[in-house]
Amino acid sequence: MENQNDKNDLSRGTPAEQAKKLVTVAEPSIVKEEKKLRIALHLNNDDIKILKRNGFVKGVARRSGCQIDIIPPKEGDDERLVHFTGSKIAVAKAKRWVKELLTTSPSAPVDATTSATTS
Repeated sequence: MENQNDKNDLSRGTPAEQAKKLVTVAEPSIVKEEKKLRIALHLNNDDIKILKRNGFVKGVARRSGCQIDIIPPKEGDDERLVHFTGSKIAVAKAKRWVKELLTTSPSAPVDATTSATTS
C-alpha cells in the first residue's frame, strides 16, 4: 500500500507517471464575451487632418479602449469614413471626444452622419 509521500515523490515511477503528478487540472471557467459595436462617422478631409494632428487619434484610442480606423479616401472624394470598434462604452467615449475636438477647432463642424453595426 502506497503512502501519501510516495504519491508526491517525483523521483519514483516512469516519466509519464511523474508528469501526471505535475499536472493539475483546472475547472473550466465561463467567460462572458462582450459584444463589439462598430460605428462609422463620415468626415471631410479637413476634419481628418485635425484628427491626425499631435497623435490625437492614437491617444483617444488608447484612453477609450476603442479601435479607430481612418479609411483611405476614394479617388476624387472629399469625404472619408472613420470606423470606431469596441465596447458600447469605449465607442461612445471615443466618438464624443472626436466630436468635441472637431466642434471646438477652427475648422468646419463635423458631419454627424453615423452608421452602426454590432457583432
